[in-house]
Amino acid sequence: MTPRWRTWVGTAAAILVAGLLGGCGGSGTQPSAASGVLPGAHTRSSVVTGAAATATTTTVPVALATTTGTTSTDALPGTNRPEIYLGDMNTPEQFILGQLYRDVLESQGYLVNLNRNIGATAVSQAALGDGILDVYPQYLNEYDSQIAGLSAHFSSLRAAFSAGQAYATAHGETLLTPTPFSDTAGIAVLTQFARAHHLRTLAGLGRVQSSLVLGSPIEFSAIPSGLPALEQAYRFTPALTAAVNIGDQYLDLRVGAVNAAYVQTTDWQLQAPTYTTLADPRHVFGFGNVVPVVSTSTIAAEGPIFVEAIDQVDALLTTSVMRGLTAELASSPDPAQTASTVASEFLQGYGLAPPPPWATVTGTTTTPLSVTAVGAVAPTGVAGAGGTAGTSGPAGGAAAGSRTARPRSRERPKS
Repeated sequence: MTPRWRTWVGTAAAILVAGLLGGCGGSGTQPSAASGVLPGAHTRSSVVTGAAATATTTTVPVALATTTGTTSTDALPGTNRPEIYLGDMNTPEQFILGQLYRDVLESQGYLVNLNRNIGATAVSQAALGDGILDVYPQYLNEYDSQIAGLSAHFSSLRAAFSAGQAYATAHGETLLTPTPFSDTAGIAVLTQFARAHHLRTLAGLGRVQSSLVLGSPIEFSAIPSGLPALEQAYRFTPALTAAVNIGDQYLDLRVGAVNAAYVQTTDWQLQAPTYTTLADPRHVFGFGNVVPVVSTSTIAAEGPIFVEAIDQVDALLTTSVMRGLTAELASSPDPAQTASTVASEFLQGYGLAPPPPWATVTGTTTTPLSVTAVGAVAPTGVAGAGGTAGTSGPAGGAAAGSRTARPRSRERPKS
């Protein structure tokens, strides 16, 4: 059966794939400050032509076609580099991210130790500072507010990222390129309701406030940064606010118990055309783009391909893609295990990982990524964050072994 994420990738992902394929055999134009690239940002030219396995003869299931090509005997970039300690948080979305990073790094020869459920943000940051953890996916708005302690309201992704990066740099960390998708709180309505009342953004709720029944978890209704901030920014007051449990709001919308409801913008249910998520043009909920947080010493020790591999995966993660990927985990009794399968299929489909062991493969080798030949599409106004092309951070690509390799038995951070 075709995985659901393939059906729900949508036009945005198709464009990204076209861009990736179009980069083969040519060089791209380097972004500049005038084009919205952050000063000192990590820039890339064109896309690698062989990030995944290529073979003289390959028999694979569904997503992969039989290919022919020249094999390479070059050592993979991660070979003999120190082991990478990667962590993710205990949510389906984070399971997907952690597994994607692990798989793409391992395809480049890195040894990766993945810890699922690294605990709260404070625990993760402490582990990063202590060298127990090397990299983990964090949400930009949470990094800015909870880690950097920034209370400013940012009007653009560029501004939010720049502020977070400044703090990270001062504290021996680097934020990698933000994902195209942003996971924040939001308000959704039935599509038929949106059409009937011409609703596209949260600003339109003022027109229907006299009959607006808003379903919201108690916590969201109570905290100043939740519903109160929304009401103030968009100048509306629901006729009634109904308490709903997270997960039940979609049924409540369908049966008419509420006509608007709190959601997370990457909820898998929102892939259905039944629902419309109202845009937040004032960015009340900030920017929930994922920014992998990595220590600068790790970038130096692991070499530039470490950053490039993660960036290339993140560039594919649009909102529709993430909804489709997490939908695969929705009914799974073991989301973490399912994430492993889903991530593997996704990366194979984009040529970023070798075929699974059960595929029949003849004469396969993995082609190493090239620092100058890796490209990714960053969100508007933000490019890669690891330094200039080919350096990947202040220390550049240090030689393998510049950081002492740690034993795999080293204790992991506890939640």
